[in-house]
Amino acid sequence: MSDSAGGSWDDDDDDQRHADETSVFEAFAVYVSDDADTAGILDELGSNTDDDLLTVVFTATNPQGTVSVTALLDGRVLRVDLDPKVSSMTEIELAQEIVAIARLATRQALAGQHLVIAALMQRRGHDSVNTRSFLERELRLPPPDVVVAERAQLFAHRYAAKEEWRRQ
Repeated sequence: MSDSAGGSWDDDDDDQRHADETSVFEAFAVYVSDDADTAGILDELGSNTDDDLLTVVFTATNPQGTVSVTALLDGRVLRVDLDPKVSSMTEIELAQEIVAIARLATRQALAGQHLVIAALMQRRGHDSVNTRSFLERELRLPPPDVVVAERAQLFAHRYAAKEEWRRQ
């Protein structure tokens, strides 16, 4: 394991074998936003870090576009963005909205962890059913399909009633 013979400490041929495979992070394409705000966040994060460091963030926004919450891959909230239109909301309404969207951003981030770990373990030859069970039961990471369903349910229950009220 030393490089006293002039070779690399990593003499495995894994690098060549995995060279043609796609990156695990390509699975995040459905979560990536092309908006300038996300690019600005990534620029801020990248300004003090090494160029090789990849920071993955997840942003959830309410349907009105007034509250956006960005979370890191571990689920911690990085940033809360508010549109000026929130000034028409009461403090309680705004607080409830921020909490609901922050929970969604956190769940999306944890689902992202699930996605990355599952892909890495599959790449290592682990059984996908056992891996999913481990990730959900032991690590308590939600699968992406569950989070998508939770998002749909949240939006249907929370915002459908508001839209009906506004139409009347």
